Amino acid sequence: MDSVTDRSTASNIIRAAIDSFGGLHILVNNAGILRDKSFTKVSDEEWDAVIDTHLNGSYNVTKAAWPILKEQQYGRIVMTASGSGMFGNFGQANYGAAKSGIIGLAKTLSHEGAKYNIKTNILCPAPHHA
Repeated sequence: MDSVTDRSTASNIIRAAIDSFGGLHILVNNAGILRDKSFTKVSDEEWDAVIDTHLNGSYNVTKAAWPILKEQQYGRIVMTASGSGMFGNFGQANYGAAKSGIIGLAKTLSHEGAKYNIKTNILCPAPHHA
């Protein structure tokens, strides 16, 4: 089984989508896991697992899709972020860091993709802050 965390097989995920649907027009990066613990209690393995799935997974799959979208001069990318990445949340240092990184990645891709008609958006579910 291919995983978003495996750079060597991320292209298989894109290829499977193209084979199944006949093309690639939109990529939704929504893979995620939680390993919630306070910062002093989170292990290196739990940190890495969350960063690898959320941030590196978004990078890996987008990196595989980008040349296809660029060549066809069209594409839409949706990244899923979180209020934890914008505002922080107790016990979610790993998750918040990954989601904040996704925000930065998406904003940069938005600029870089503009001349290729590749638009990048961020979904960022967050509680209302007064």
